[in-house]
Amino acid sequence: MFETIFDRCAVGMTQVSTDGNFVRVNAALCDFLGYTEQEFLQLTFQQITHPDYLSADLDNVQRLIDGKADDYSMEKLYRHKSGHYLWGKLTVSIVRDSAKKPLFFISVVENIQDKKRAEDSLQVSELKFKTIVELLSDNLVVWVTEPHFSRTLYVNSGYEIIWGRSAKELYADPESFMQLIHPDDQAAFKHALLEHQHKNWRLSYRIVRDDGHIRYIESSTFDLFDAQQAITSQIHVARDCTDYVNSQRVLEEQNKQLEKIASIDTLTQVANRHTIINQINQEFERCLRHSLVSTLVFLDLNNFKHINDQFGHLVGDQALRHFAQSIREGIRCSDMVGRFGGDEFIVLLPETNLNDAKTLLGRMQFKPMNLKEPHQNLQLSASIGYAEFSAEVQSVEHWLELADSTMYQAKSA
Repeated sequence: MFETIFDRCAVGMTQVSTDGNFVRVNAALCDFLGYTEQEFLQLTFQQITHPDYLSADLDNVQRLIDGKADDYSMEKLYRHKSGHYLWGKLTVSIVRDSAKKPLFFISVVENIQDKKRAEDSLQVSELKFKTIVELLSDNLVVWVTEPHFSRTLYVNSGYEIIWGRSAKELYADPESFMQLIHPDDQAAFKHALLEHQHKNWRLSYRIVRDDGHIRYIESSTFDLFDAQQAITSQIHVARDCTDYVNSQRVLEEQNKQLEKIASIDTLTQVANRHTIINQINQEFERCLRHSLVSTLVFLDLNNFKHINDQFGHLVGDQALRHFAQSIREGIRCSDMVGRFGGDEFIVLLPETNLNDAKTLLGRMQFKPMNLKEPHQNLQLSASIGYAEFSAEVQSVEHWLELADSTMYQAKSA
């Protein structure tokens, strides 16, 4: 899916190494700045950035590498191949491995001035150029056979590199490459052979090399015709996609982690305001649609300003973490807690009426927090407000206001 989005995206996308080299670019970016894909791969982003914006761009990149940010956006001038500059909006995200080591950047470049699309003929010529280069690259197997693999006419050295076997075996037995196709992919491959005997086709499958390594292959077959339109031979191109598949898995895992990070309050490790409000919106619609009863609970950490003033902000942060942990431990797995802001937290109790909510929160215990300096235990407590969903609740905002209001009444009592 990512490859399709990358290649077909209407805005420019690129993969950039941590030292600034372009690793991969899509057609939209090539069209925008006038470089071919191969020309891009010889450049760094520094070389196509206007000098006035390079310092800020490099600072942003360093922040990503240092782990101080996950992404950044900026508007800057890009140098077109012809020498003039074009405005683009740049959005960059960093991709890390499981050990948090930076792997590469994914950049989106949006043309924010009047665009002129490349001529169809230029796109065609770039496609032809790309095809020729791919046929000569090291991660491709290219071989030519007579129809139906009846005789092998030519095999490049890529077969020995990717399949791990001598190309001589393909001359002796044109179908011998099928021996290494993964057992789970054999049926699909044979079906494709029967289904596409007289037209070009493409298929993805895996091979299991003699050394046990699994390689991911994307294979295409093109027919060549004589003057009478009879098939004289077939060109087979098999591309080794293993590195991409592995990188994609890392990227998918990083995306999952980024999604999780984006939904969590970094200090307390509970849901952030945006996430908890989204959950409340969904629960509001569910209660409205199915006539359910759920309860919102506002909790305010008592004496938080006093804690900050007396013990300092580091202890204040520790108190917020301790407070959030106590709430997490006191609610059910079906409930959700989020930090609303400052020292205020929200608990969403689905399908729970007011009395049950008060019973549940009434059992909640806020354990004393041990302070190293000074040596003492700090007892935390909370002011709690409740709001049960009913027909009188007009909106999510109204529901939040009701819970907030009862919390302040409790705090003032």
